[in-house]
Amino acid sequence: MGNFFLLALIFSFSIEANPIKECPEKPNCVSTNTKQKERHINPIKITANKQVAFQKIIKILESTSGFKIISKTEDHIQAEYTSSFFKFVDDVEFFFLDKEIHMSSRSRKGHYDFNANRKRLENIRFRFHQNDI
Repeated sequence: MGNFFLLALIFSFSIEANPIKECPEKPNCVSTNTKQKERHINPIKITANKQVAFQKIIKILESTSGFKIISKTEDHIQAEYTSSFFKFVDDVEFFFLDKEIHMSSRSRKGHYDFNANRKRLENIRFRFHQNDI
């Protein structure tokens, strides 16, 4: 009984420690923290340290038209992305562990996003691994 309680406590802590939420049952979301195969995206691997990675993501967001940082702590960034033409607003999050960055991008409205959220995060991943950031 004691081992079960300890495992439940560890599992509960690990879920609470990662604020990236599960995607809803709509195709307009991608997340590193989902069991839905079609909505899953892999975390960004960190090769330096967490603080350097955090600053790189901040710099990418600040230099990308449409992004607005809503809040940030030492290991979590919440941002909004507003599309240029239709002005749709998507919620974007990053959660920093020692060796990887968990992330999510989800549309607030509509049902389909035509892979816009996935493309956005893959573009951020690409830019993160470039040497010019």
